[in-house]
Amino acid sequence: MKIISKKINSLKIKKAGISENNIPYIKLQDGPIFYGPASSISQIKIYDTLSSETRKKLPKECVGIAMDIILRYYEGGLRSGGPKKEKHYSVRSSDTVAEMGAYMGYYCIYLSEKVGTKGRVIAIEPIKENIKYLSKNIQENKLKNVTIIPKGVWKEHGKM
Repeated sequence: MKIISKKINSLKIKKAGISENNIPYIKLQDGPIFYGPASSISQIKIYDTLSSETRKKLPKECVGIAMDIILRYYEGGLRSGGPKKEKHYSVRSSDTVAEMGAYMGYYCIYLSEKVGTKGRVIAIEPIKENIKYLSKNIQENKLKNVTIIPKGVWKEHGKM
């Protein structure tokens, strides 16, 4: 818990709160804005370990988003301690890439920046609740090079 608290404390948060549509968000000083669900009870426990300076900027409802920004946007991981998405290939400018399991789009924001205006990001996500946040994140960050495919990817045909 110490490591994640330290990383959250180091985030350069410009603004964080609840949008007019009651959606938690964090806007970073260098530009990107991230929308997502309110923090879970276990995520809120981390709030008390944060510095008082961070707690002034970051509402409890946004701690889960802060964790995901670190894990998915900055570190490119799938989950805590999990494999990194660019382990075998480093994305370059003008690439076309697909993110299978785009979740809420935090890594798509990173990929969009990395491939630039000549590249494409295909965000594949089957879960409707995630697509709601994925769409919001793409729209609010004005990502014109990202396309959402509302489907899943699996080794077999069928419905899950």
